[in-house]
Amino acid sequence: MKILALIAAALLIAPEVVACSCTETPSVAESLLNSKAVFVGEVEKIVLKRRWTKYPEGRETLSGGVVLKDEGLMYEPGVTIVFAVDRSWKGVKGPRIEIATSIDPAACGFDFKLGNRYLVFADQSRRGLSAGLCSRIAHLSDASRDLEVLAAPEHDFFKKKIARIRKQLRTRPVVEDAAP
Repeated sequence: MKILALIAAALLIAPEVVACSCTETPSVAESLLNSKAVFVGEVEKIVLKRRWTKYPEGRETLSGGVVLKDEGLMYEPGVTIVFAVDRSWKGVKGPRIEIATSIDPAACGFDFKLGNRYLVFADQSRRGLSAGLCSRIAHLSDASRDLEVLAAPEHDFFKKKIARIRKQLRTRPVVEDAAP
């Protein structure tokens, strides 16, 4: 019963709603410089994350004309996106990477689609690497201009994967049918 009361109280104390508001998107060169990771990858998995987190530095609320410091918790729904990385320009060491985003576009979350490929400029947050509506993100079909500016990637996992497959095919033993 206590748990139901706590859940009801948490739902009644709704956090203030703030719509996503982004400044002008910086250039590709500036985004590359300021991002923690830059890569092209295919969305392999989308994992829903539900968690309560402490306000990073508390927040001030007005109560009866008095400013109070609220050291409480906030509900932070989000998703973790798992990418199979094709190419990377910065911050990616292996063929898989996870980034966090909000589940809600009003909270600047980006609506990644399973199986689609994106050019992503990810930033560091308290949840690890993250990207959202205010980040420089483009569906790969719309990223040709950005890719021209980026030029040669630091890592090309796709070429390495193709080379491994070719090597396996060349070294595969050939089994012939025995003549009767």
